[in-house]
Amino acid sequence: MKIWQRCAAGFRRLSLKSVIVLGIAIGILAPALVVGPLLAMDNYRQVVDLRVNGMLAQYATMLQQSMVAPVWQVDAKGAQVFIDAVMLNPDVVAVQIDDAVLGKFAAAETPERRTGKILREERPILHEGAQIGRVKIEISTALVEQQLQHNLQKVGIALLLQLGTSFLLLFFLFERRLMRPLRQLRLDTQRLANNELVQPVTVMYPDEMGELAVGLDRMREKLGMHIEQIHQFNTSLEQRVHERTQALHLANEELQSARDTLKNEQEDIQRTDRLAAIGALVAGFAPELN
Repeated sequence: MKIWQRCAAGFRRLSLKSVIVLGIAIGILAPALVVGPLLAMDNYRQVVDLRVNGMLAQYATMLQQSMVAPVWQVDAKGAQVFIDAVMLNPDVVAVQIDDAVLGKFAAAETPERRTGKILREERPILHEGAQIGRVKIEISTALVEQQLQHNLQKVGIALLLQLGTSFLLLFFLFERRLMRPLRQLRLDTQRLANNELVQPVTVMYPDEMGELAVGLDRMREKLGMHIEQIHQFNTSLEQRVHERTQALHLANEELQSARDTLKNEQEDIQRTDRLAAIGALVAGFAPELN
């Protein structure tokens, strides 16, 4: 359970590229690994049945029919001619003809061929319904297995080349049509995040990724328009604030000027009142002085 959890956690940490590449590899290799051995075993059974079992039955039937006269006539040399002809086949390991009375009648064997799986076949030799002898033949599957193994190696190499070519082609298309546009979109989004809105978003291919890039470029245009509107609004607001500030400054200056004027007028009035009071006082003392 822990191993499975670790594998699941490791799988979740993989990047998108790694997950897709892993999926492609499994999708390509799994059928070959499952179907390949089954096809090889089926091919092996077919080849063995056709070349070995069929040939064994054919030779046994031929010897069974051709050995009737030599065994009946006790012609060992004639029987040996047939046996030597059969032994020319490198798959044949041994052939033995037994006489029902004399025992071993004629035989041939090549011991170095006794490798691999040995298949045997025995047939009775009949003359007018009576058994006068017996045919024994042995055939090895070694050469068939070697040839089949060689063919399987060639098929395996061809399959590996095919799988490798398929994987490289899929990886090339995946890298070119998916990963490159994704990396470009990432660069474009980073550029937009940095408020660099002049350069348009790159549309590499007219596919789904291209549609995504077109949508992102439209967002860039709208974002640029909104930012321009905000900039214009801020500029207008700054202008209005500046105008209001100047108007307020002028109003303050006018107010200060009015205050200064009022203060001067008040001082003039006070000065006039004092002079009037002094004049009245002097006028009161004037008769007494006279």
